[in-house]
Amino acid sequence: MSPQNEETTDGTEGDVTLSQMKNVFSQEISDKGKKKTLWSMTMETMGMAGGKDGEGDLWIETMEQGVPMLKEYIEEKDLKLADEQATAKKKLPFDSWMDLVPLEEFNVSQTTFLEAFLKWATKDREDIEPGSDSEESK
Repeated sequence: MSPQNEETTDGTEGDVTLSQMKNVFSQEISDKGKKKTLWSMTMETMGMAGGKDGEGDLWIETMEQGVPMLKEYIEEKDLKLADEQATAKKKLPFDSWMDLVPLEEFNVSQTTFLEAFLKWATKDREDIEPGSDSEESK
């Protein structure tokens, strides 16, 4: 897209311009004490699509168990975000991490989105290599 077209949209009310998207993704936030841009965090997350075991991973038996756990996790992260924003010099343009999820654009609820995320993030027990840290701790 050329620079002069950077601000154009298809005219639909509520459309986000490329410039606005760049501004959001260039925002820096604290992730475990490290400053990262939303873009770098997004790329890091997408890079884990093949599955990666990490400290603090949650193992669930059914998808129905996961949605309430994720909602609680989001609430905890939102409280932390609110605390950080209270003292931040430069405020982020959102109040909740869920504000970054295009629910309306895809005509889905938060629950439907979280179910889709769980399906994407699921690592089946048969995918765990015998003798790995994951097998021993789960």
